[in-house]
Amino acid sequence: MSTDQLRMMTDQLRMLTDQLRMMADQLRMMTDQLRMMTDQLRMLTDQLRMMADQLRMMTDQLRMLTDQLRMMADQLRMMTEQLRMMTDQLRMLTDQLRMMADQLRMMTDQLRMLTDQLRMMADQLRMMTDQLRMMTDQLRI
Repeated sequence: MSTDQLRMMTDQLRMLTDQLRMMADQLRMMTDQLRMMTDQLRMLTDQLRMMADQLRMMTDQLRMLTDQLRMMADQLRMMTEQLRMMTDQLRMLTDQLRMMADQLRMMTDQLRMLTDQLRMMADQLRMMTDQLRMMTDQLRI
């Protein structure tokens, strides 16, 4: 094998290495995005817990108001409206959680694809390195 061919293979090896670095950078960026989305998911989960606690408190208040229904019918209607608003908010938060879960799934799929690409490129690098070694050995002889 000639020196030019050896140089070409070395250049290809460098290009593959650069591509690997770029893919690793992309992987890091996607990991950072995944962390941010996880933090957002945690925040939404905490909000859901707080709202669930608020719903429990409201339910207790509704039980007390039921006992005083004849005297406090207007207050009961207001509390029911608040519960509807909170339920709508819970639905919106649930939709947001579903969308975030879908995004996390897509990012996970992308990460898997990138990982597979990195593995394939690593295999190619190994094969090229072996070829370079063989060529170097042949050149020595």
